[in-house]
Amino acid sequence: MSNIIAISIAALFLLFYMITSSIEFGSTLFLVSPRLLGENEIRSYINPIWETTNVFLVFVVVCLFAFFPGSISFFGRDLLWPVALFLIISGIRVAGVLLYYYGGFRPGLIRGLLFITSFLVPMVLAQFVVYVLTGTVVLHGGSYAVSSAVSLVSSTSFAVGSLGATAALGSALALFAGTTTLAISTAFFQFFVAARPKVGQKASSAIGLTADQMADQNVKQEPELQIDALRFVADISGLVFTFAIAVLLFAAERFAPHLFADPAKVTLAGTVLVICLLLAIFFWRLRRPLLYFFGSCLATAGITFALFYLNLPYLVYPNVTIYSSWTDPAVVPALFTSFVVGIIVIIPSFFLLFRLFVVGRKSE
Repeated sequence: MSNIIAISIAALFLLFYMITSSIEFGSTLFLVSPRLLGENEIRSYINPIWETTNVFLVFVVVCLFAFFPGSISFFGRDLLWPVALFLIISGIRVAGVLLYYYGGFRPGLIRGLLFITSFLVPMVLAQFVVYVLTGTVVLHGGSYAVSSAVSLVSSTSFAVGSLGATAALGSALALFAGTTTLAISTAFFQFFVAARPKVGQKASSAIGLTADQMADQNVKQEPELQIDALRFVADISGLVFTFAIAVLLFAAERFAPHLFADPAKVTLAGTVLVICLLLAIFFWRLRRPLLYFFGSCLATAGITFALFYLNLPYLVYPNVTIYSSWTDPAVVPALFTSFVVGIIVIIPSFFLLFRLFVVGRKSE
């Protein structure tokens, strides 16, 4: 039972990271369309909230390595190149954000670079899920593959069947990651603009922008027009998001058949997923910004639960399970205590930062 609780903690923090990072990545996507979201709204969100988003990812990594030390050798060996690629793209994106907002740069090249990397980062992260589900990682472009059963398979000697299946599942997960970013971010910023209609003035005064700079950054847009435009984009994103979930499930059934080997687990996972999707659609139809955002998060939670629950007891299919890689039972109480304290601290702190630096007081 302790194994299930531990992996559930990791999955919960992964879900938090998926939601918060989707908002963060999505915020810079709107740079290409200032009519949807002004630069001051974007600036208000990513400073300083974007600096806390990766804390959830750190919790996931620490949880896996602390509770399941037997998996370290597999993750460390097989995910070396994906991790390196993730760090490089993330570094480029962070550098672009700093240059764009604080370095006085406004070239279209940096704006385009932020747009591309905001999609690339979640797509690269999706390959980690591919590894968990199949034991194989494929970086798009077909130049690198690695299986958990062998240390390295060169591009000239692919295990064709396994690699092709992994590439197809990886593409489906990449599509899901990209649409999740767009769906969650557009849904969130509906609530964001509605909750803080004077965000541009507050953010600009907080960082000392002049009146001319404020005018240049389109902070005088009407919140109602922004919300309508964001809602239209969110409706389209929701349709594509639902389609991506269907494609992902089809790819998983076709290329990861072990997920559907237990009828009882499939029934439970399918029931939870359907309930989450139906509730999400219901919330979307209510057309209220906060409920729209909650519906998108609920749909993401449903598919995340389904995939990870169906993959149990495997941590990395087919060689690593949550039982074979479990830590020394003597340290389990201390680990659980540490993570409970961490949860008590980090979750309220995140919402406090959001309240103080993002939403602010409507009366100002």
